Amino acid sequence: GGGGTESDAPREAPWPDAGDFHFAFDCPGAEVDGELQRLMDAGLLHEYAYNQVEAQKAMEAAVAAAPDCAMVRWGLAYVYGPFQTTPC
Repeated sequence: GGGGTESDAPREAPWPDAGDFHFAFDCPGAEVDGELQRLMDAGLLHEYAYNQVEAQKAMEAAVAAAPDCAMVRWGLAYVYGPFQTTPC
């Protein structure tokens, strides 16, 4: 088989069987690299799957990687927000 380039390579899913979910976002004044994108995607996918603990870990790592990015801070606030499944 011929060797492909990095751009031909399939994008790694945030976790196995996650499909091709991708949440596009910008960080004005900062670059959204592959790791930051992976963390944001993983955080949102975990949140959508009601796995708040893993969602929070991913978003905290995203904020640590890009502390001045408003969108990752929004993601962190979103995953720490109120949940319908949280006991009162």
